[in-house]
Amino acid sequence: MQDTAGVTRAGIRGRPGRIHPLGDWLLVAAVALLHLLNPRIGPGEPVQQTSILLGAVWLGLVLVQSVPLLWRRRRPAVVLAVVSAAWVVAQVVFGPSAPFGLWVALYSVIVHATRRMAEVGAAAATVVVAALELAHVARDRLRLEDALPMVVVTLVVGIVGFVVADRRTRSAALRDRAEFLEREREALSRQAAAEERLRIARELHDLVAHSLTTIAIQSSTGRLALPQHPDVAQRALATIETTSRAASREMRQLLGVLRQGGDTAAQLDPTPGLANLDDLVGTMRRAGAGVQLTVEGDRRALSRSLDLVAYRVVQEALTNVVKHAGQPAAAAVLVRYDGDQLVLEITDDGAGNGKSSDGHPGLGIVGMRERVSALGGQFTAGPRPVRGFRVEARLPIRAEDEP
Repeated sequence: MQDTAGVTRAGIRGRPGRIHPLGDWLLVAAVALLHLLNPRIGPGEPVQQTSILLGAVWLGLVLVQSVPLLWRRRRPAVVLAVVSAAWVVAQVVFGPSAPFGLWVALYSVIVHATRRMAEVGAAAATVVVAALELAHVARDRLRLEDALPMVVVTLVVGIVGFVVADRRTRSAALRDRAEFLEREREALSRQAAAEERLRIARELHDLVAHSLTTIAIQSSTGRLALPQHPDVAQRALATIETTSRAASREMRQLLGVLRQGGDTAAQLDPTPGLANLDDLVGTMRRAGAGVQLTVEGDRRALSRSLDLVAYRVVQEALTNVVKHAGQPAAAAVLVRYDGDQLVLEITDDGAGNGKSSDGHPGLGIVGMRERVSALGGQFTAGPRPVRGFRVEARLPIRAEDEP
């Protein structure tokens, strides 16, 4: 799972804030008005006593220190540079004046630019204001007690800007984290639903494929045997009845679990296991397959999930024998308890290749491989060297698998 705790401050700070055109124009007008009413303007003379040319230059500098603030969110660094340059020119030409536009631009670059740009801009603006104010003091244009407040206000604006920026950064990080967790929750929910559908599909396939295969073969056997061998037909019909009843019972159980919700695998109780192999082999024999069951090694108690997977692998492999191997076909089932492994080997001497009509592995083989892989096991299936087909599954038996 990806973690968003490391979201860069630059990425969050670089996002443009919401734009309020009316508010921006009101801010520009307020800054321009403050510059116009600035009592410190002029080299010792009121503005109205200066020449018309100087008045026009002064008015232009006021506009340059205020109008660019309209773009302070999108281009904060450029706006700070332009406004600062205009204020410096005004200082040189007209003398001391308060940097109202510079303060707004400084706050904007700290809040809206990257962290690196904010630090550089704050340092540069503070140095420029301090240098010019001290230069005025050195040239006797200002008293020190009049110059220091400008530097202090610049520092305060910078501190406030960093506090607001950090708060926005944390808020944005928390918001992004919440959105990320919500997306993860939805993804996990979709994944869980997909896994549940896959598990149900496997259960339905195992149930329907095995039962319908047995019923189809026994129906064909009964139809062919009825004219001359009614006893064989009767046994076939009995097998069909037993198989269909069992399939109906398992289907009702599965549908009941789906209606109730919850964990499908956990509620399918009782689930078949290796203890039911004798019944399975008997059913397959009645379906016309010669099946030999061999169990080697010391039997061990298995968890329900492992026991079910082992049974389903044998069931599906034998179903494929009946469906694809042709008749007469003989199958051998080997169940071997080999230390910490349960080995299942199902072989036949038929003509099947385990593939569907389009040449790809059938759903049964795909389902067996998925079941075995889900428990960390190994699965192989393929034709034998001379004739027939072989399925092998190796399932690990862990300590937690033993009830």
